[in-house]
Amino acid sequence: MPRAPSSPKRSREPRLAAGLAAGLALLLPLAAGSNGAPGAEPASGAARLSSGEAASEYWDLTARLDSGHRVFARFLISNEGPGSHSAAAIGHVLRPDGTSVRFDNAKGSGEWDVSSDGLRLHISSSILDLTPPHPKFEYDSNKRGVKLHLWFEPGSPLARPEDPALPDYALDLLDPAAPVHGTLWLRGMAAPIPVTGLLALTHTRMERSESDLAARRIDFFSLSGDTSVYLSELTTPAGGRSRWLVVERGAERVFAGGGFELELEPPAGGGDYPVPAALRLRAPGVQGRIGLAPVLLQDDPFEALPGPFRFLLSWKASPRRVWAESPFELRLGSGGDAPAALFEGSGITSVTFPNPLPPELSGALRREPRA
Repeated sequence: MPRAPSSPKRSREPRLAAGLAAGLALLLPLAAGSNGAPGAEPASGAARLSSGEAASEYWDLTARLDSGHRVFARFLISNEGPGSHSAAAIGHVLRPDGTSVRFDNAKGSGEWDVSSDGLRLHISSSILDLTPPHPKFEYDSNKRGVKLHLWFEPGSPLARPEDPALPDYALDLLDPAAPVHGTLWLRGMAAPIPVTGLLALTHTRMERSESDLAARRIDFFSLSGDTSVYLSELTTPAGGRSRWLVVERGAERVFAGGGFELELEPPAGGGDYPVPAALRLRAPGVQGRIGLAPVLLQDDPFEALPGPFRFLLSWKASPRRVWAESPFELRLGSGGDAPAALFEGSGITSVTFPNPLPPELSGALRREPRA
């Protein structure tokens, strides 16, 4: 197994100290079969391994590398389908020219490994290890022609505030923009290349089928410069909307919460999985626009699952995931006499649909009042 090279320093030194402390806290024993409300638990990247009949949890990793490559990966543990605690790892490496290499592993209960503290998942060729001081993600397969080894710094996990409308759904932001370094080899390369960049990581857990809780979920990561922005917007099957925004500038947390205005600009075309053209937000000290174009990649997550598992789940869900380049322009300021600071760049947005979106949920531009 490759040895972790020394990690580059964050530009946000105070967050590094806090992140190391938070990472060490993750080592506290966790009850591996807990079945309580997910929102009642503290933020953590450790696997909960709920015993709930329809419970599941997943880790989403999004990385922008300075080489021009992008990496999208999801590690999933689910009790739905045959048996309990089935696991899958599904991902893509997107080349600078826009072509992608898909990789995946899926195993039934007892065919994959999780550490006693829940911080390390090993599913065939895929590993997600959140053990400090050198958390890592790797996928190593000659068959797929992908050898990817990424190390990143432990962040300061932050839990989304509990939402009464979503009592069985919890979301932890493990890091919106962790410095990452490592190596990448794809079939056709003469040798692995060193890579650096920024990586975002979230941990989602639920006690019910996601198709019962969400009709669409949007996640935006700025992945640019010293200011990090994470925005999550979830539409329920009944049309309710739950949102969360975290903005950090250097060591300062500019905003964190769900009390803000958000507009979704409708897409130019229709379709069963409509991606909004843009997001417009207004929060205390933050306002701006985030575009969702061009689309980088679309994927059917069920494609990687074993036949019986995929067949049973397809009775309830027909999912789709879409990733889009996201040029953004945000103004950060207190609203006083000092002019707002302009922050612009190009991030990445993922849009997840457990099922085709009903027409009544994808229509005209909508505006939600500040909570």
